[in-house]
Amino acid sequence: MKSATVSRSASGRYYCSVLFEIREKEKSPRGAVEKYRVIGLDYSSPHFYVDQDGHACDGPHWLRQKEKKLARLSRQLSRKKKGSSNCSRARKKLAILHEQIANSREDFCHQLSRKTANSCDAVIVEDLSMKAIAGSLHLGKATNDNGFGMFRRFLKYKLEEQGKYMITVDRYYASTQTCSVRGTKNPETKDLKVRKWTCPVCGTVHDRDRNSAVNLKQEGIRILEEKNVMVL
Repeated sequence: MKSATVSRSASGRYYCSVLFEIREKEKSPRGAVEKYRVIGLDYSSPHFYVDQDGHACDGPHWLRQKEKKLARLSRQLSRKKKGSSNCSRARKKLAILHEQIANSREDFCHQLSRKTANSCDAVIVEDLSMKAIAGSLHLGKATNDNGFGMFRRFLKYKLEEQGKYMITVDRYYASTQTCSVRGTKNPETKDLKVRKWTCPVCGTVHDRDRNSAVNLKQEGIRILEEKNVMVL
């Protein structure tokens, strides 16, 4: 054991973080990948993600569910005299609720990432900056609430522990604008309001998120083969 750090959260709970020096855990050897066990996940603000089969994962919106209660507790706190015991109690109630929301989000991401890591050989995602998305497009509250960035971090190390792959496709790859059937691009789909569009070449009607997930999976398989990974 190297050290132990005791901390106290705003809600009054104490945590002890213990640091150990241990031997590096041997990771499972990486093997071949089967195409049907490769999934492409496209980030979706209304949902959580959409995969290449069009299945949407609808994560609970924890912050939105508790917005009214948060607003009520915030109003109560604002009316208390600063430094009083009533103010301390009101501040603690608000901190506990914020902590419950954060814990629920983290638990959901842990469970979903474990389920995903166990069921596939490789996961393909887009290299999105969640901070940049939250700071633009009027999606700040929804982006911070769904925890997709946390989910990606959890998923990455869980896949690597099992000798599996997580491929991150460059954010400038036009997954949304490209027809997954013919490969033609439609620049008009840059607008987030366009949820469905028709390919001008082959006439295929695309759902925005599903089409993007299909393209991400195809690009991910190409990257895996480029890394000399056997894709069956």
